[in-house]
Formats: sequence, structure tokens, C-alpha cells
Amino acid sequence: MMTAVRSYRVTCFGRPRGPWRETKEEARRDAIDLGLGSYDEYGQWFDTVPGRIVYAWGVEDEEAA
Repeated sequence: MMTAVRSYRVTCFGRPRGPWRETKEEARRDAIDLGLGSYDEYGQWFDTVPGRIVYAWGVEDEEAA
């Protein structure tokens, strides 16, 4: 069975600063730990320049894994 897979990670100046994570929330926790992102008082997420959360996606064959 083919499944779409998405991964997220923190970058700084375009260079990886954390491992690939399964969820955006995990990547956001990494960004907070690195001082590259935060939530405001209303709960909205902000990347701190030059930090950024990027994502990659692909298709995975679960039967072959």
C-alpha cells in the first residue's frame, strides 16, 4: 500500500539545524529550543529570522518496508 509521508525540520540560513520530524509540532519544539521560533500571546506561530521550518514529502510503500 502506498502512503504519502511528510517530514519537517528546522533550518537556519538554509542549513539544517535539527533532525527530520514526523509532525510540524515536533519541529516547532526544536525551533523553540534553538531560539528560532515562538508562539505569541494569542497562540500564533512565528519563525524567528533567519530560522524556518521546511518540509519534504514523498510516497512510501508500506509493504516493502
